[in-house]
Amino acid sequence: MLLAACDRFAPSPAERYDAWRKAGHVRAADAYAAHLREAGVADVVPMQELLRSGRHWRSCDASEFVVPPREA
Repeated sequence: MLLAACDRFAPSPAERYDAWRKAGHVRAADAYAAHLREAGVADVVPMQELLRSGRHWRSCDASEFVVPPREA
């Protein structure tokens, strides 16, 4: 019962994405969004979902969000 009550205070995925951006990823996320706009696919998947690193990010000690590397 206590665990269920804790979830309602947990930040939403959108709030976690905004916090991640503000923690030093604005430029990279915006550059990737611009690339998607140029390709005509910017609005297909929300950025907070597109940049998710994986479902098990917590157990892997990884960031929840990541910008894909640029092509060489």
